Amino acid sequence: AVVSTQSTGGRLKPLCAESLRRVFRISDLDNDGFLSDYELNEFQKRCFNGPLPQSNLMEVKNLIRKYCDVGIIDNKLSEVGFLFLHTIFIQRGRHETTWTVLRKFGYTDQLDLSEE
Repeated sequence: AVVSTQSTGGRLKPLCAESLRRVFRISDLDNDGFLSDYELNEFQKRCFNGPLPQSNLMEVKNLIRKYCDVGIIDNKLSEVGFLFLHTIFIQRGRHETTWTVLRKFGYTDQLDLSEE
């Protein structure tokens, strides 16, 4: 499986991580290297057709803060935090969340960019 963390010591496989980094950069609308609440909501709308409720956004950020020292900086999500979040999704068996994100940004099941 291309997005699995098995056999990588709990880390994302390189191609998956590279693809998610591209998604992060595209979602970083002001190119400051972080995703603000506004950018996270735009990302959420693009991938899941609606914004993330504020309480859920706070839960996500608190989870990242708890386990990833540099995941949230100045209340914004870093690229490291973004990758950490997807690692957690995959480790918890929520592969489809990461696949939905990748597909919304034009990736195929082999993590190639589609022609569309």
